[in-house]
Amino acid sequence: LHLSIRRQRQMCIRDRSRTSIGAIEFDTITFTSGEVKEPVDRNFIVEGAPFTMRGVCYQPTPIGSNSGANEPFWDYYTNTYSALYERDLALLRSMGANTIRIYGWNETADHSDFLDACYNNGVDPIYVLINRWINPTTNWLDTSAVNQIGNTFLSIDSRLGNHPAVIGLILGNEANIQNGNDEKPSFWNAMNTIAGRIKSQTPSRQISIAITDAIPSIAAFDDVLPNIDFWSIQTYRGVTLGNFFNQYSLASDKPMILSEFGMDNWDNTNSIAYPDNGQFIADTVSNLWLEIETNSSISAGGCVFEFSDEWWKGQGSPTIQDSGGFVQGGFPDSTSNEEWYGLFEISLTSGGGPNTLSPRASFGALQNLWLGESSSLSNISTRGRVGIENSIMIGGFVIEGSENMEVLIQGVGQELIGSPNLDATNTLSDPSIFLVNSAGEFIADNDNWQSDKSAEKLQAMGCLLYTSDAADE
Repeated sequence: LHLSIRRQRQMCIRDRSRTSIGAIEFDTITFTSGEVKEPVDRNFIVEGAPFTMRGVCYQPTPIGSNSGANEPFWDYYTNTYSALYERDLALLRSMGANTIRIYGWNETADHSDFLDACYNNGVDPIYVLINRWINPTTNWLDTSAVNQIGNTFLSIDSRLGNHPAVIGLILGNEANIQNGNDEKPSFWNAMNTIAGRIKSQTPSRQISIAITDAIPSIAAFDDVLPNIDFWSIQTYRGVTLGNFFNQYSLASDKPMILSEFGMDNWDNTNSIAYPDNGQFIADTVSNLWLEIETNSSISAGGCVFEFSDEWWKGQGSPTIQDSGGFVQGGFPDSTSNEEWYGLFEISLTSGGGPNTLSPRASFGALQNLWLGESSSLSNISTRGRVGIENSIMIGGFVIEGSENMEVLIQGVGQELIGSPNLDATNTLSDPSIFLVNSAGEFIADNDNWQSDKSAEKLQAMGCLLYTSDAADE
């Protein structure tokens, strides 16, 4: 529809058929196709306000575990695995993430500690999209089979109650591309029926289906899915999302998130990990996020795939990180390697315990986008001779302002040896730090930084001056 206005306040088009009302003269208007719609409100609402999802797909599978074949079947969110999420939630907050999308949830297990840790009493909460696998080979015309799936989700929903960390339930994961489900009205009707049963129990629950980049199916079945509140689309188009957002806007008026997006860190063409700690992937993921952000009127955000590498996903052993993959159009090497998507690499930890995480460039790139340049660290240092008893080294600093701030204090000894700028001799072999306030009251101490509760977070942020084997603080 194109209208032009003359100075005589007439709206004119090419034909000569006119209608006059009062002092305003305008032409007869003809629509060539489609219809005029009011602006579409696709906001995703959390706690009463529009929400932009800065999300990360989170399935922290340890080396040697096969989540698809063995316990806990993707559910790492009970007390049994608290060491994993206690390691990871601080890292997620440090990068500015506000949502995690998970893939497994046992309907009989207690997840309250995990959800409480995510919500964090409302301080920098990390909201949770809860996902449960659905067997794609189900006979969708079998009422009892569909009801059984519904009963599982009803149990999950009932145990969740009104926990504030939970912002939605996602039905299945890419079940639409298997068993011919994409074109089966019975599949989509089953999803709507299951969602309707959940809503009958908890009317406020937001419900979605995780599907592939199948926008024609959305266009075909959107109108028969009134119980689906928003679409969760998993798209891997390569270094750009292209016309994805325009295509979606023509297919549905519902809110939409990208429940998976990204690119793997393995260059299959050259059989190596992308160099410079995956800088090319960091640039790609950053550009994809900027496309999502630019199209915020259509998309409510997304979840980058994924938090950490998963060694079980390829054809080989879960104790070895394989480089095999499958054909993926749009990727520079035409291959998707599912064991290499992590924002963090994983490695075995000496002495046992949760795997050690090492951040790739993508972590810092998203951190800069999600938190801004103001998130960078400032550094003030003191170098001096340290004695014993009354000759110990005492350093002080003043923090101004009324808000809480995070401060990193490091006592560096051995790591100064060989430093290009600070090469020193007679360094301490094993320094210790004791922190007191202005009244001389003890606050904290540390002897060997690996024992500190924030060790994983500090290492991932790249702000430590020493190696993992150092005895510094």
